[in-house]
Amino acid sequence: MKKMRFVFLALTISALLGCSPESSAISYPPSNDNSSSIALDHKQVHIPALPAGITQYEEATLFIEDVQVPLLNVKVNNSHFYAYPEPTRIDSAYGRLFMRGRIEFVLTTTYAIDASTKVYPSQFNIVPNHDLAAHKITFTIYEPGVYIIEPNNNSDLAIQLRIFDISEMLTLNQVENLYPNHEIIYFPAGIHTQANSQFIDSNNYINLTSQKVLFIDEGAYVQARVRGINVENVIITGHGIITGAHFSRTNQLVPIDFIQSANLQINNISIIDPAAWSLNLYFVEDSSINNVSIISSRANGDGITIQSGKNILVENVYVRSFDDALVVKNYAYPYGNPDRNTHGSTDNIKFSNAFLWVDLAQALEIGYETAGEHIDDVTFEDITVFHAFHKPVISIHNSNYADLHRITYQNITVENLQTGKGDAGSNNELIDIKSTYSTTFGDKAVGPTEVGNIYDLEIKNVLVKRKDNGNNAKITIHGQIDNRIDFFNNLSVIDRVTLSQITVIADNVTSDYAYLNTNEYVHNLEVITGIANGHIIERKYTSTLLDEYVNPIEFI
Repeated sequence: MKKMRFVFLALTISALLGCSPESSAISYPPSNDNSSSIALDHKQVHIPALPAGITQYEEATLFIEDVQVPLLNVKVNNSHFYAYPEPTRIDSAYGRLFMRGRIEFVLTTTYAIDASTKVYPSQFNIVPNHDLAAHKITFTIYEPGVYIIEPNNNSDLAIQLRIFDISEMLTLNQVENLYPNHEIIYFPAGIHTQANSQFIDSNNYINLTSQKVLFIDEGAYVQARVRGINVENVIITGHGIITGAHFSRTNQLVPIDFIQSANLQINNISIIDPAAWSLNLYFVEDSSINNVSIISSRANGDGITIQSGKNILVENVYVRSFDDALVVKNYAYPYGNPDRNTHGSTDNIKFSNAFLWVDLAQALEIGYETAGEHIDDVTFEDITVFHAFHKPVISIHNSNYADLHRITYQNITVENLQTGKGDAGSNNELIDIKSTYSTTFGDKAVGPTEVGNIYDLEIKNVLVKRKDNGNNAKITIHGQIDNRIDFFNNLSVIDRVTLSQITVIADNVTSDYAYLNTNEYVHNLEVITGIANGHIIERKYTSTLLDEYVNPIEFI
């Protein structure tokens, strides 16, 4: 059967907004043949356009030579207080581009900018040059990746950049060649809504069925929710943007939502301003998430949520969340069913090479909802947390009856530990591990249950580079004996725990660490003292090689 291609024609923008005539030659990616011939000895840049009518950030402009990098105006939340449905929010900037080579950026602001300006990740030691009179800084980036520019060391002014390698550009022709046995739903450059798209229904859903590719062009801006139920072999890709900005929080439209599905690939997409959770996998197996970017700012704005999943890899993501950033839970299907035959378990989940900013709740969370027999083999590794403003960075909250086995957190850098802001209260730890009943969440998923245990937990190579004065980087590990009448004297233990190479600035955690708090239900705890180096970000290109580049930048 001949493969079908679904194409909805919309407004196409082929030139950057505000570019000079010379830079207007920057176009959409070349054909598959051309893109495969990119030479390593050239500086190359490709900058996606924003569709006409999309609001750009007004407080700063970013240029590469005379070519402007459009900065999308996105909402973020700096209150660190849970508020429903619409908390107070502020404007922030989000830019995307593709590059290879040593590229110099110029940032100009509407306000005075000073020498305290920082560029993260700090591992790259990017030191901007300042022209204070012109409100301008220049800085050089060598590598694709996630970057945060914070003028005047002020997180409220942050510019968020997602830079992809030039080889990752995608065209429709490439997608057709990559997935010859799939039907393709294509959203080209432009704004797409239920009013102008045949693929978005009257309830703002894009309903996917099996063996489909949803290709969202880098210049596309899609106002919809993508949903798949009982589907398999589905791919979402394309470097475009899915937005919930036009939806009320009370509608709770999750931008990407899959239920009881398998063999999914979710790649490259940006999700901004979701009206609830951002990306939800519920009873999903054998799937992957790669190169996804998320910025949320409204109540329950979790980043990537995996519930009762199996064999799922999440890598190379950027998540700025207004609730838990990366989270694993166990639920029933359907939600809330107390019949234990409906409760799912979790096996083999890995989060790797992630970059996080958490304005509310936890960064790396398991729980609170943990129904089902077990959660087994979960790994969080190679992770940089730019800011942790609210609750713990590393956390397990086992509040239902699942037993947790083989949980690993490793190679984690916390650039700024600022927990305790807003309504976090005393839940301001660096690490918080609890197998205890929660009065808030314990009955939420499936009704009251006993509380399970945690076995074989390893937390190693965690580096805190900077913290607020007064933040003690607490580590709490607690089990319990239940005093509820229905589960009286049920014991919930945490057994075989290793804390290894945890460094808070210059303080290496020992067994005598003043802020380590455990109770009698924690067994076989080992603390191995050592100097942490955290998340060492892999570099594709060395500065030595790139310093030899003599060619001018080629815009494609």
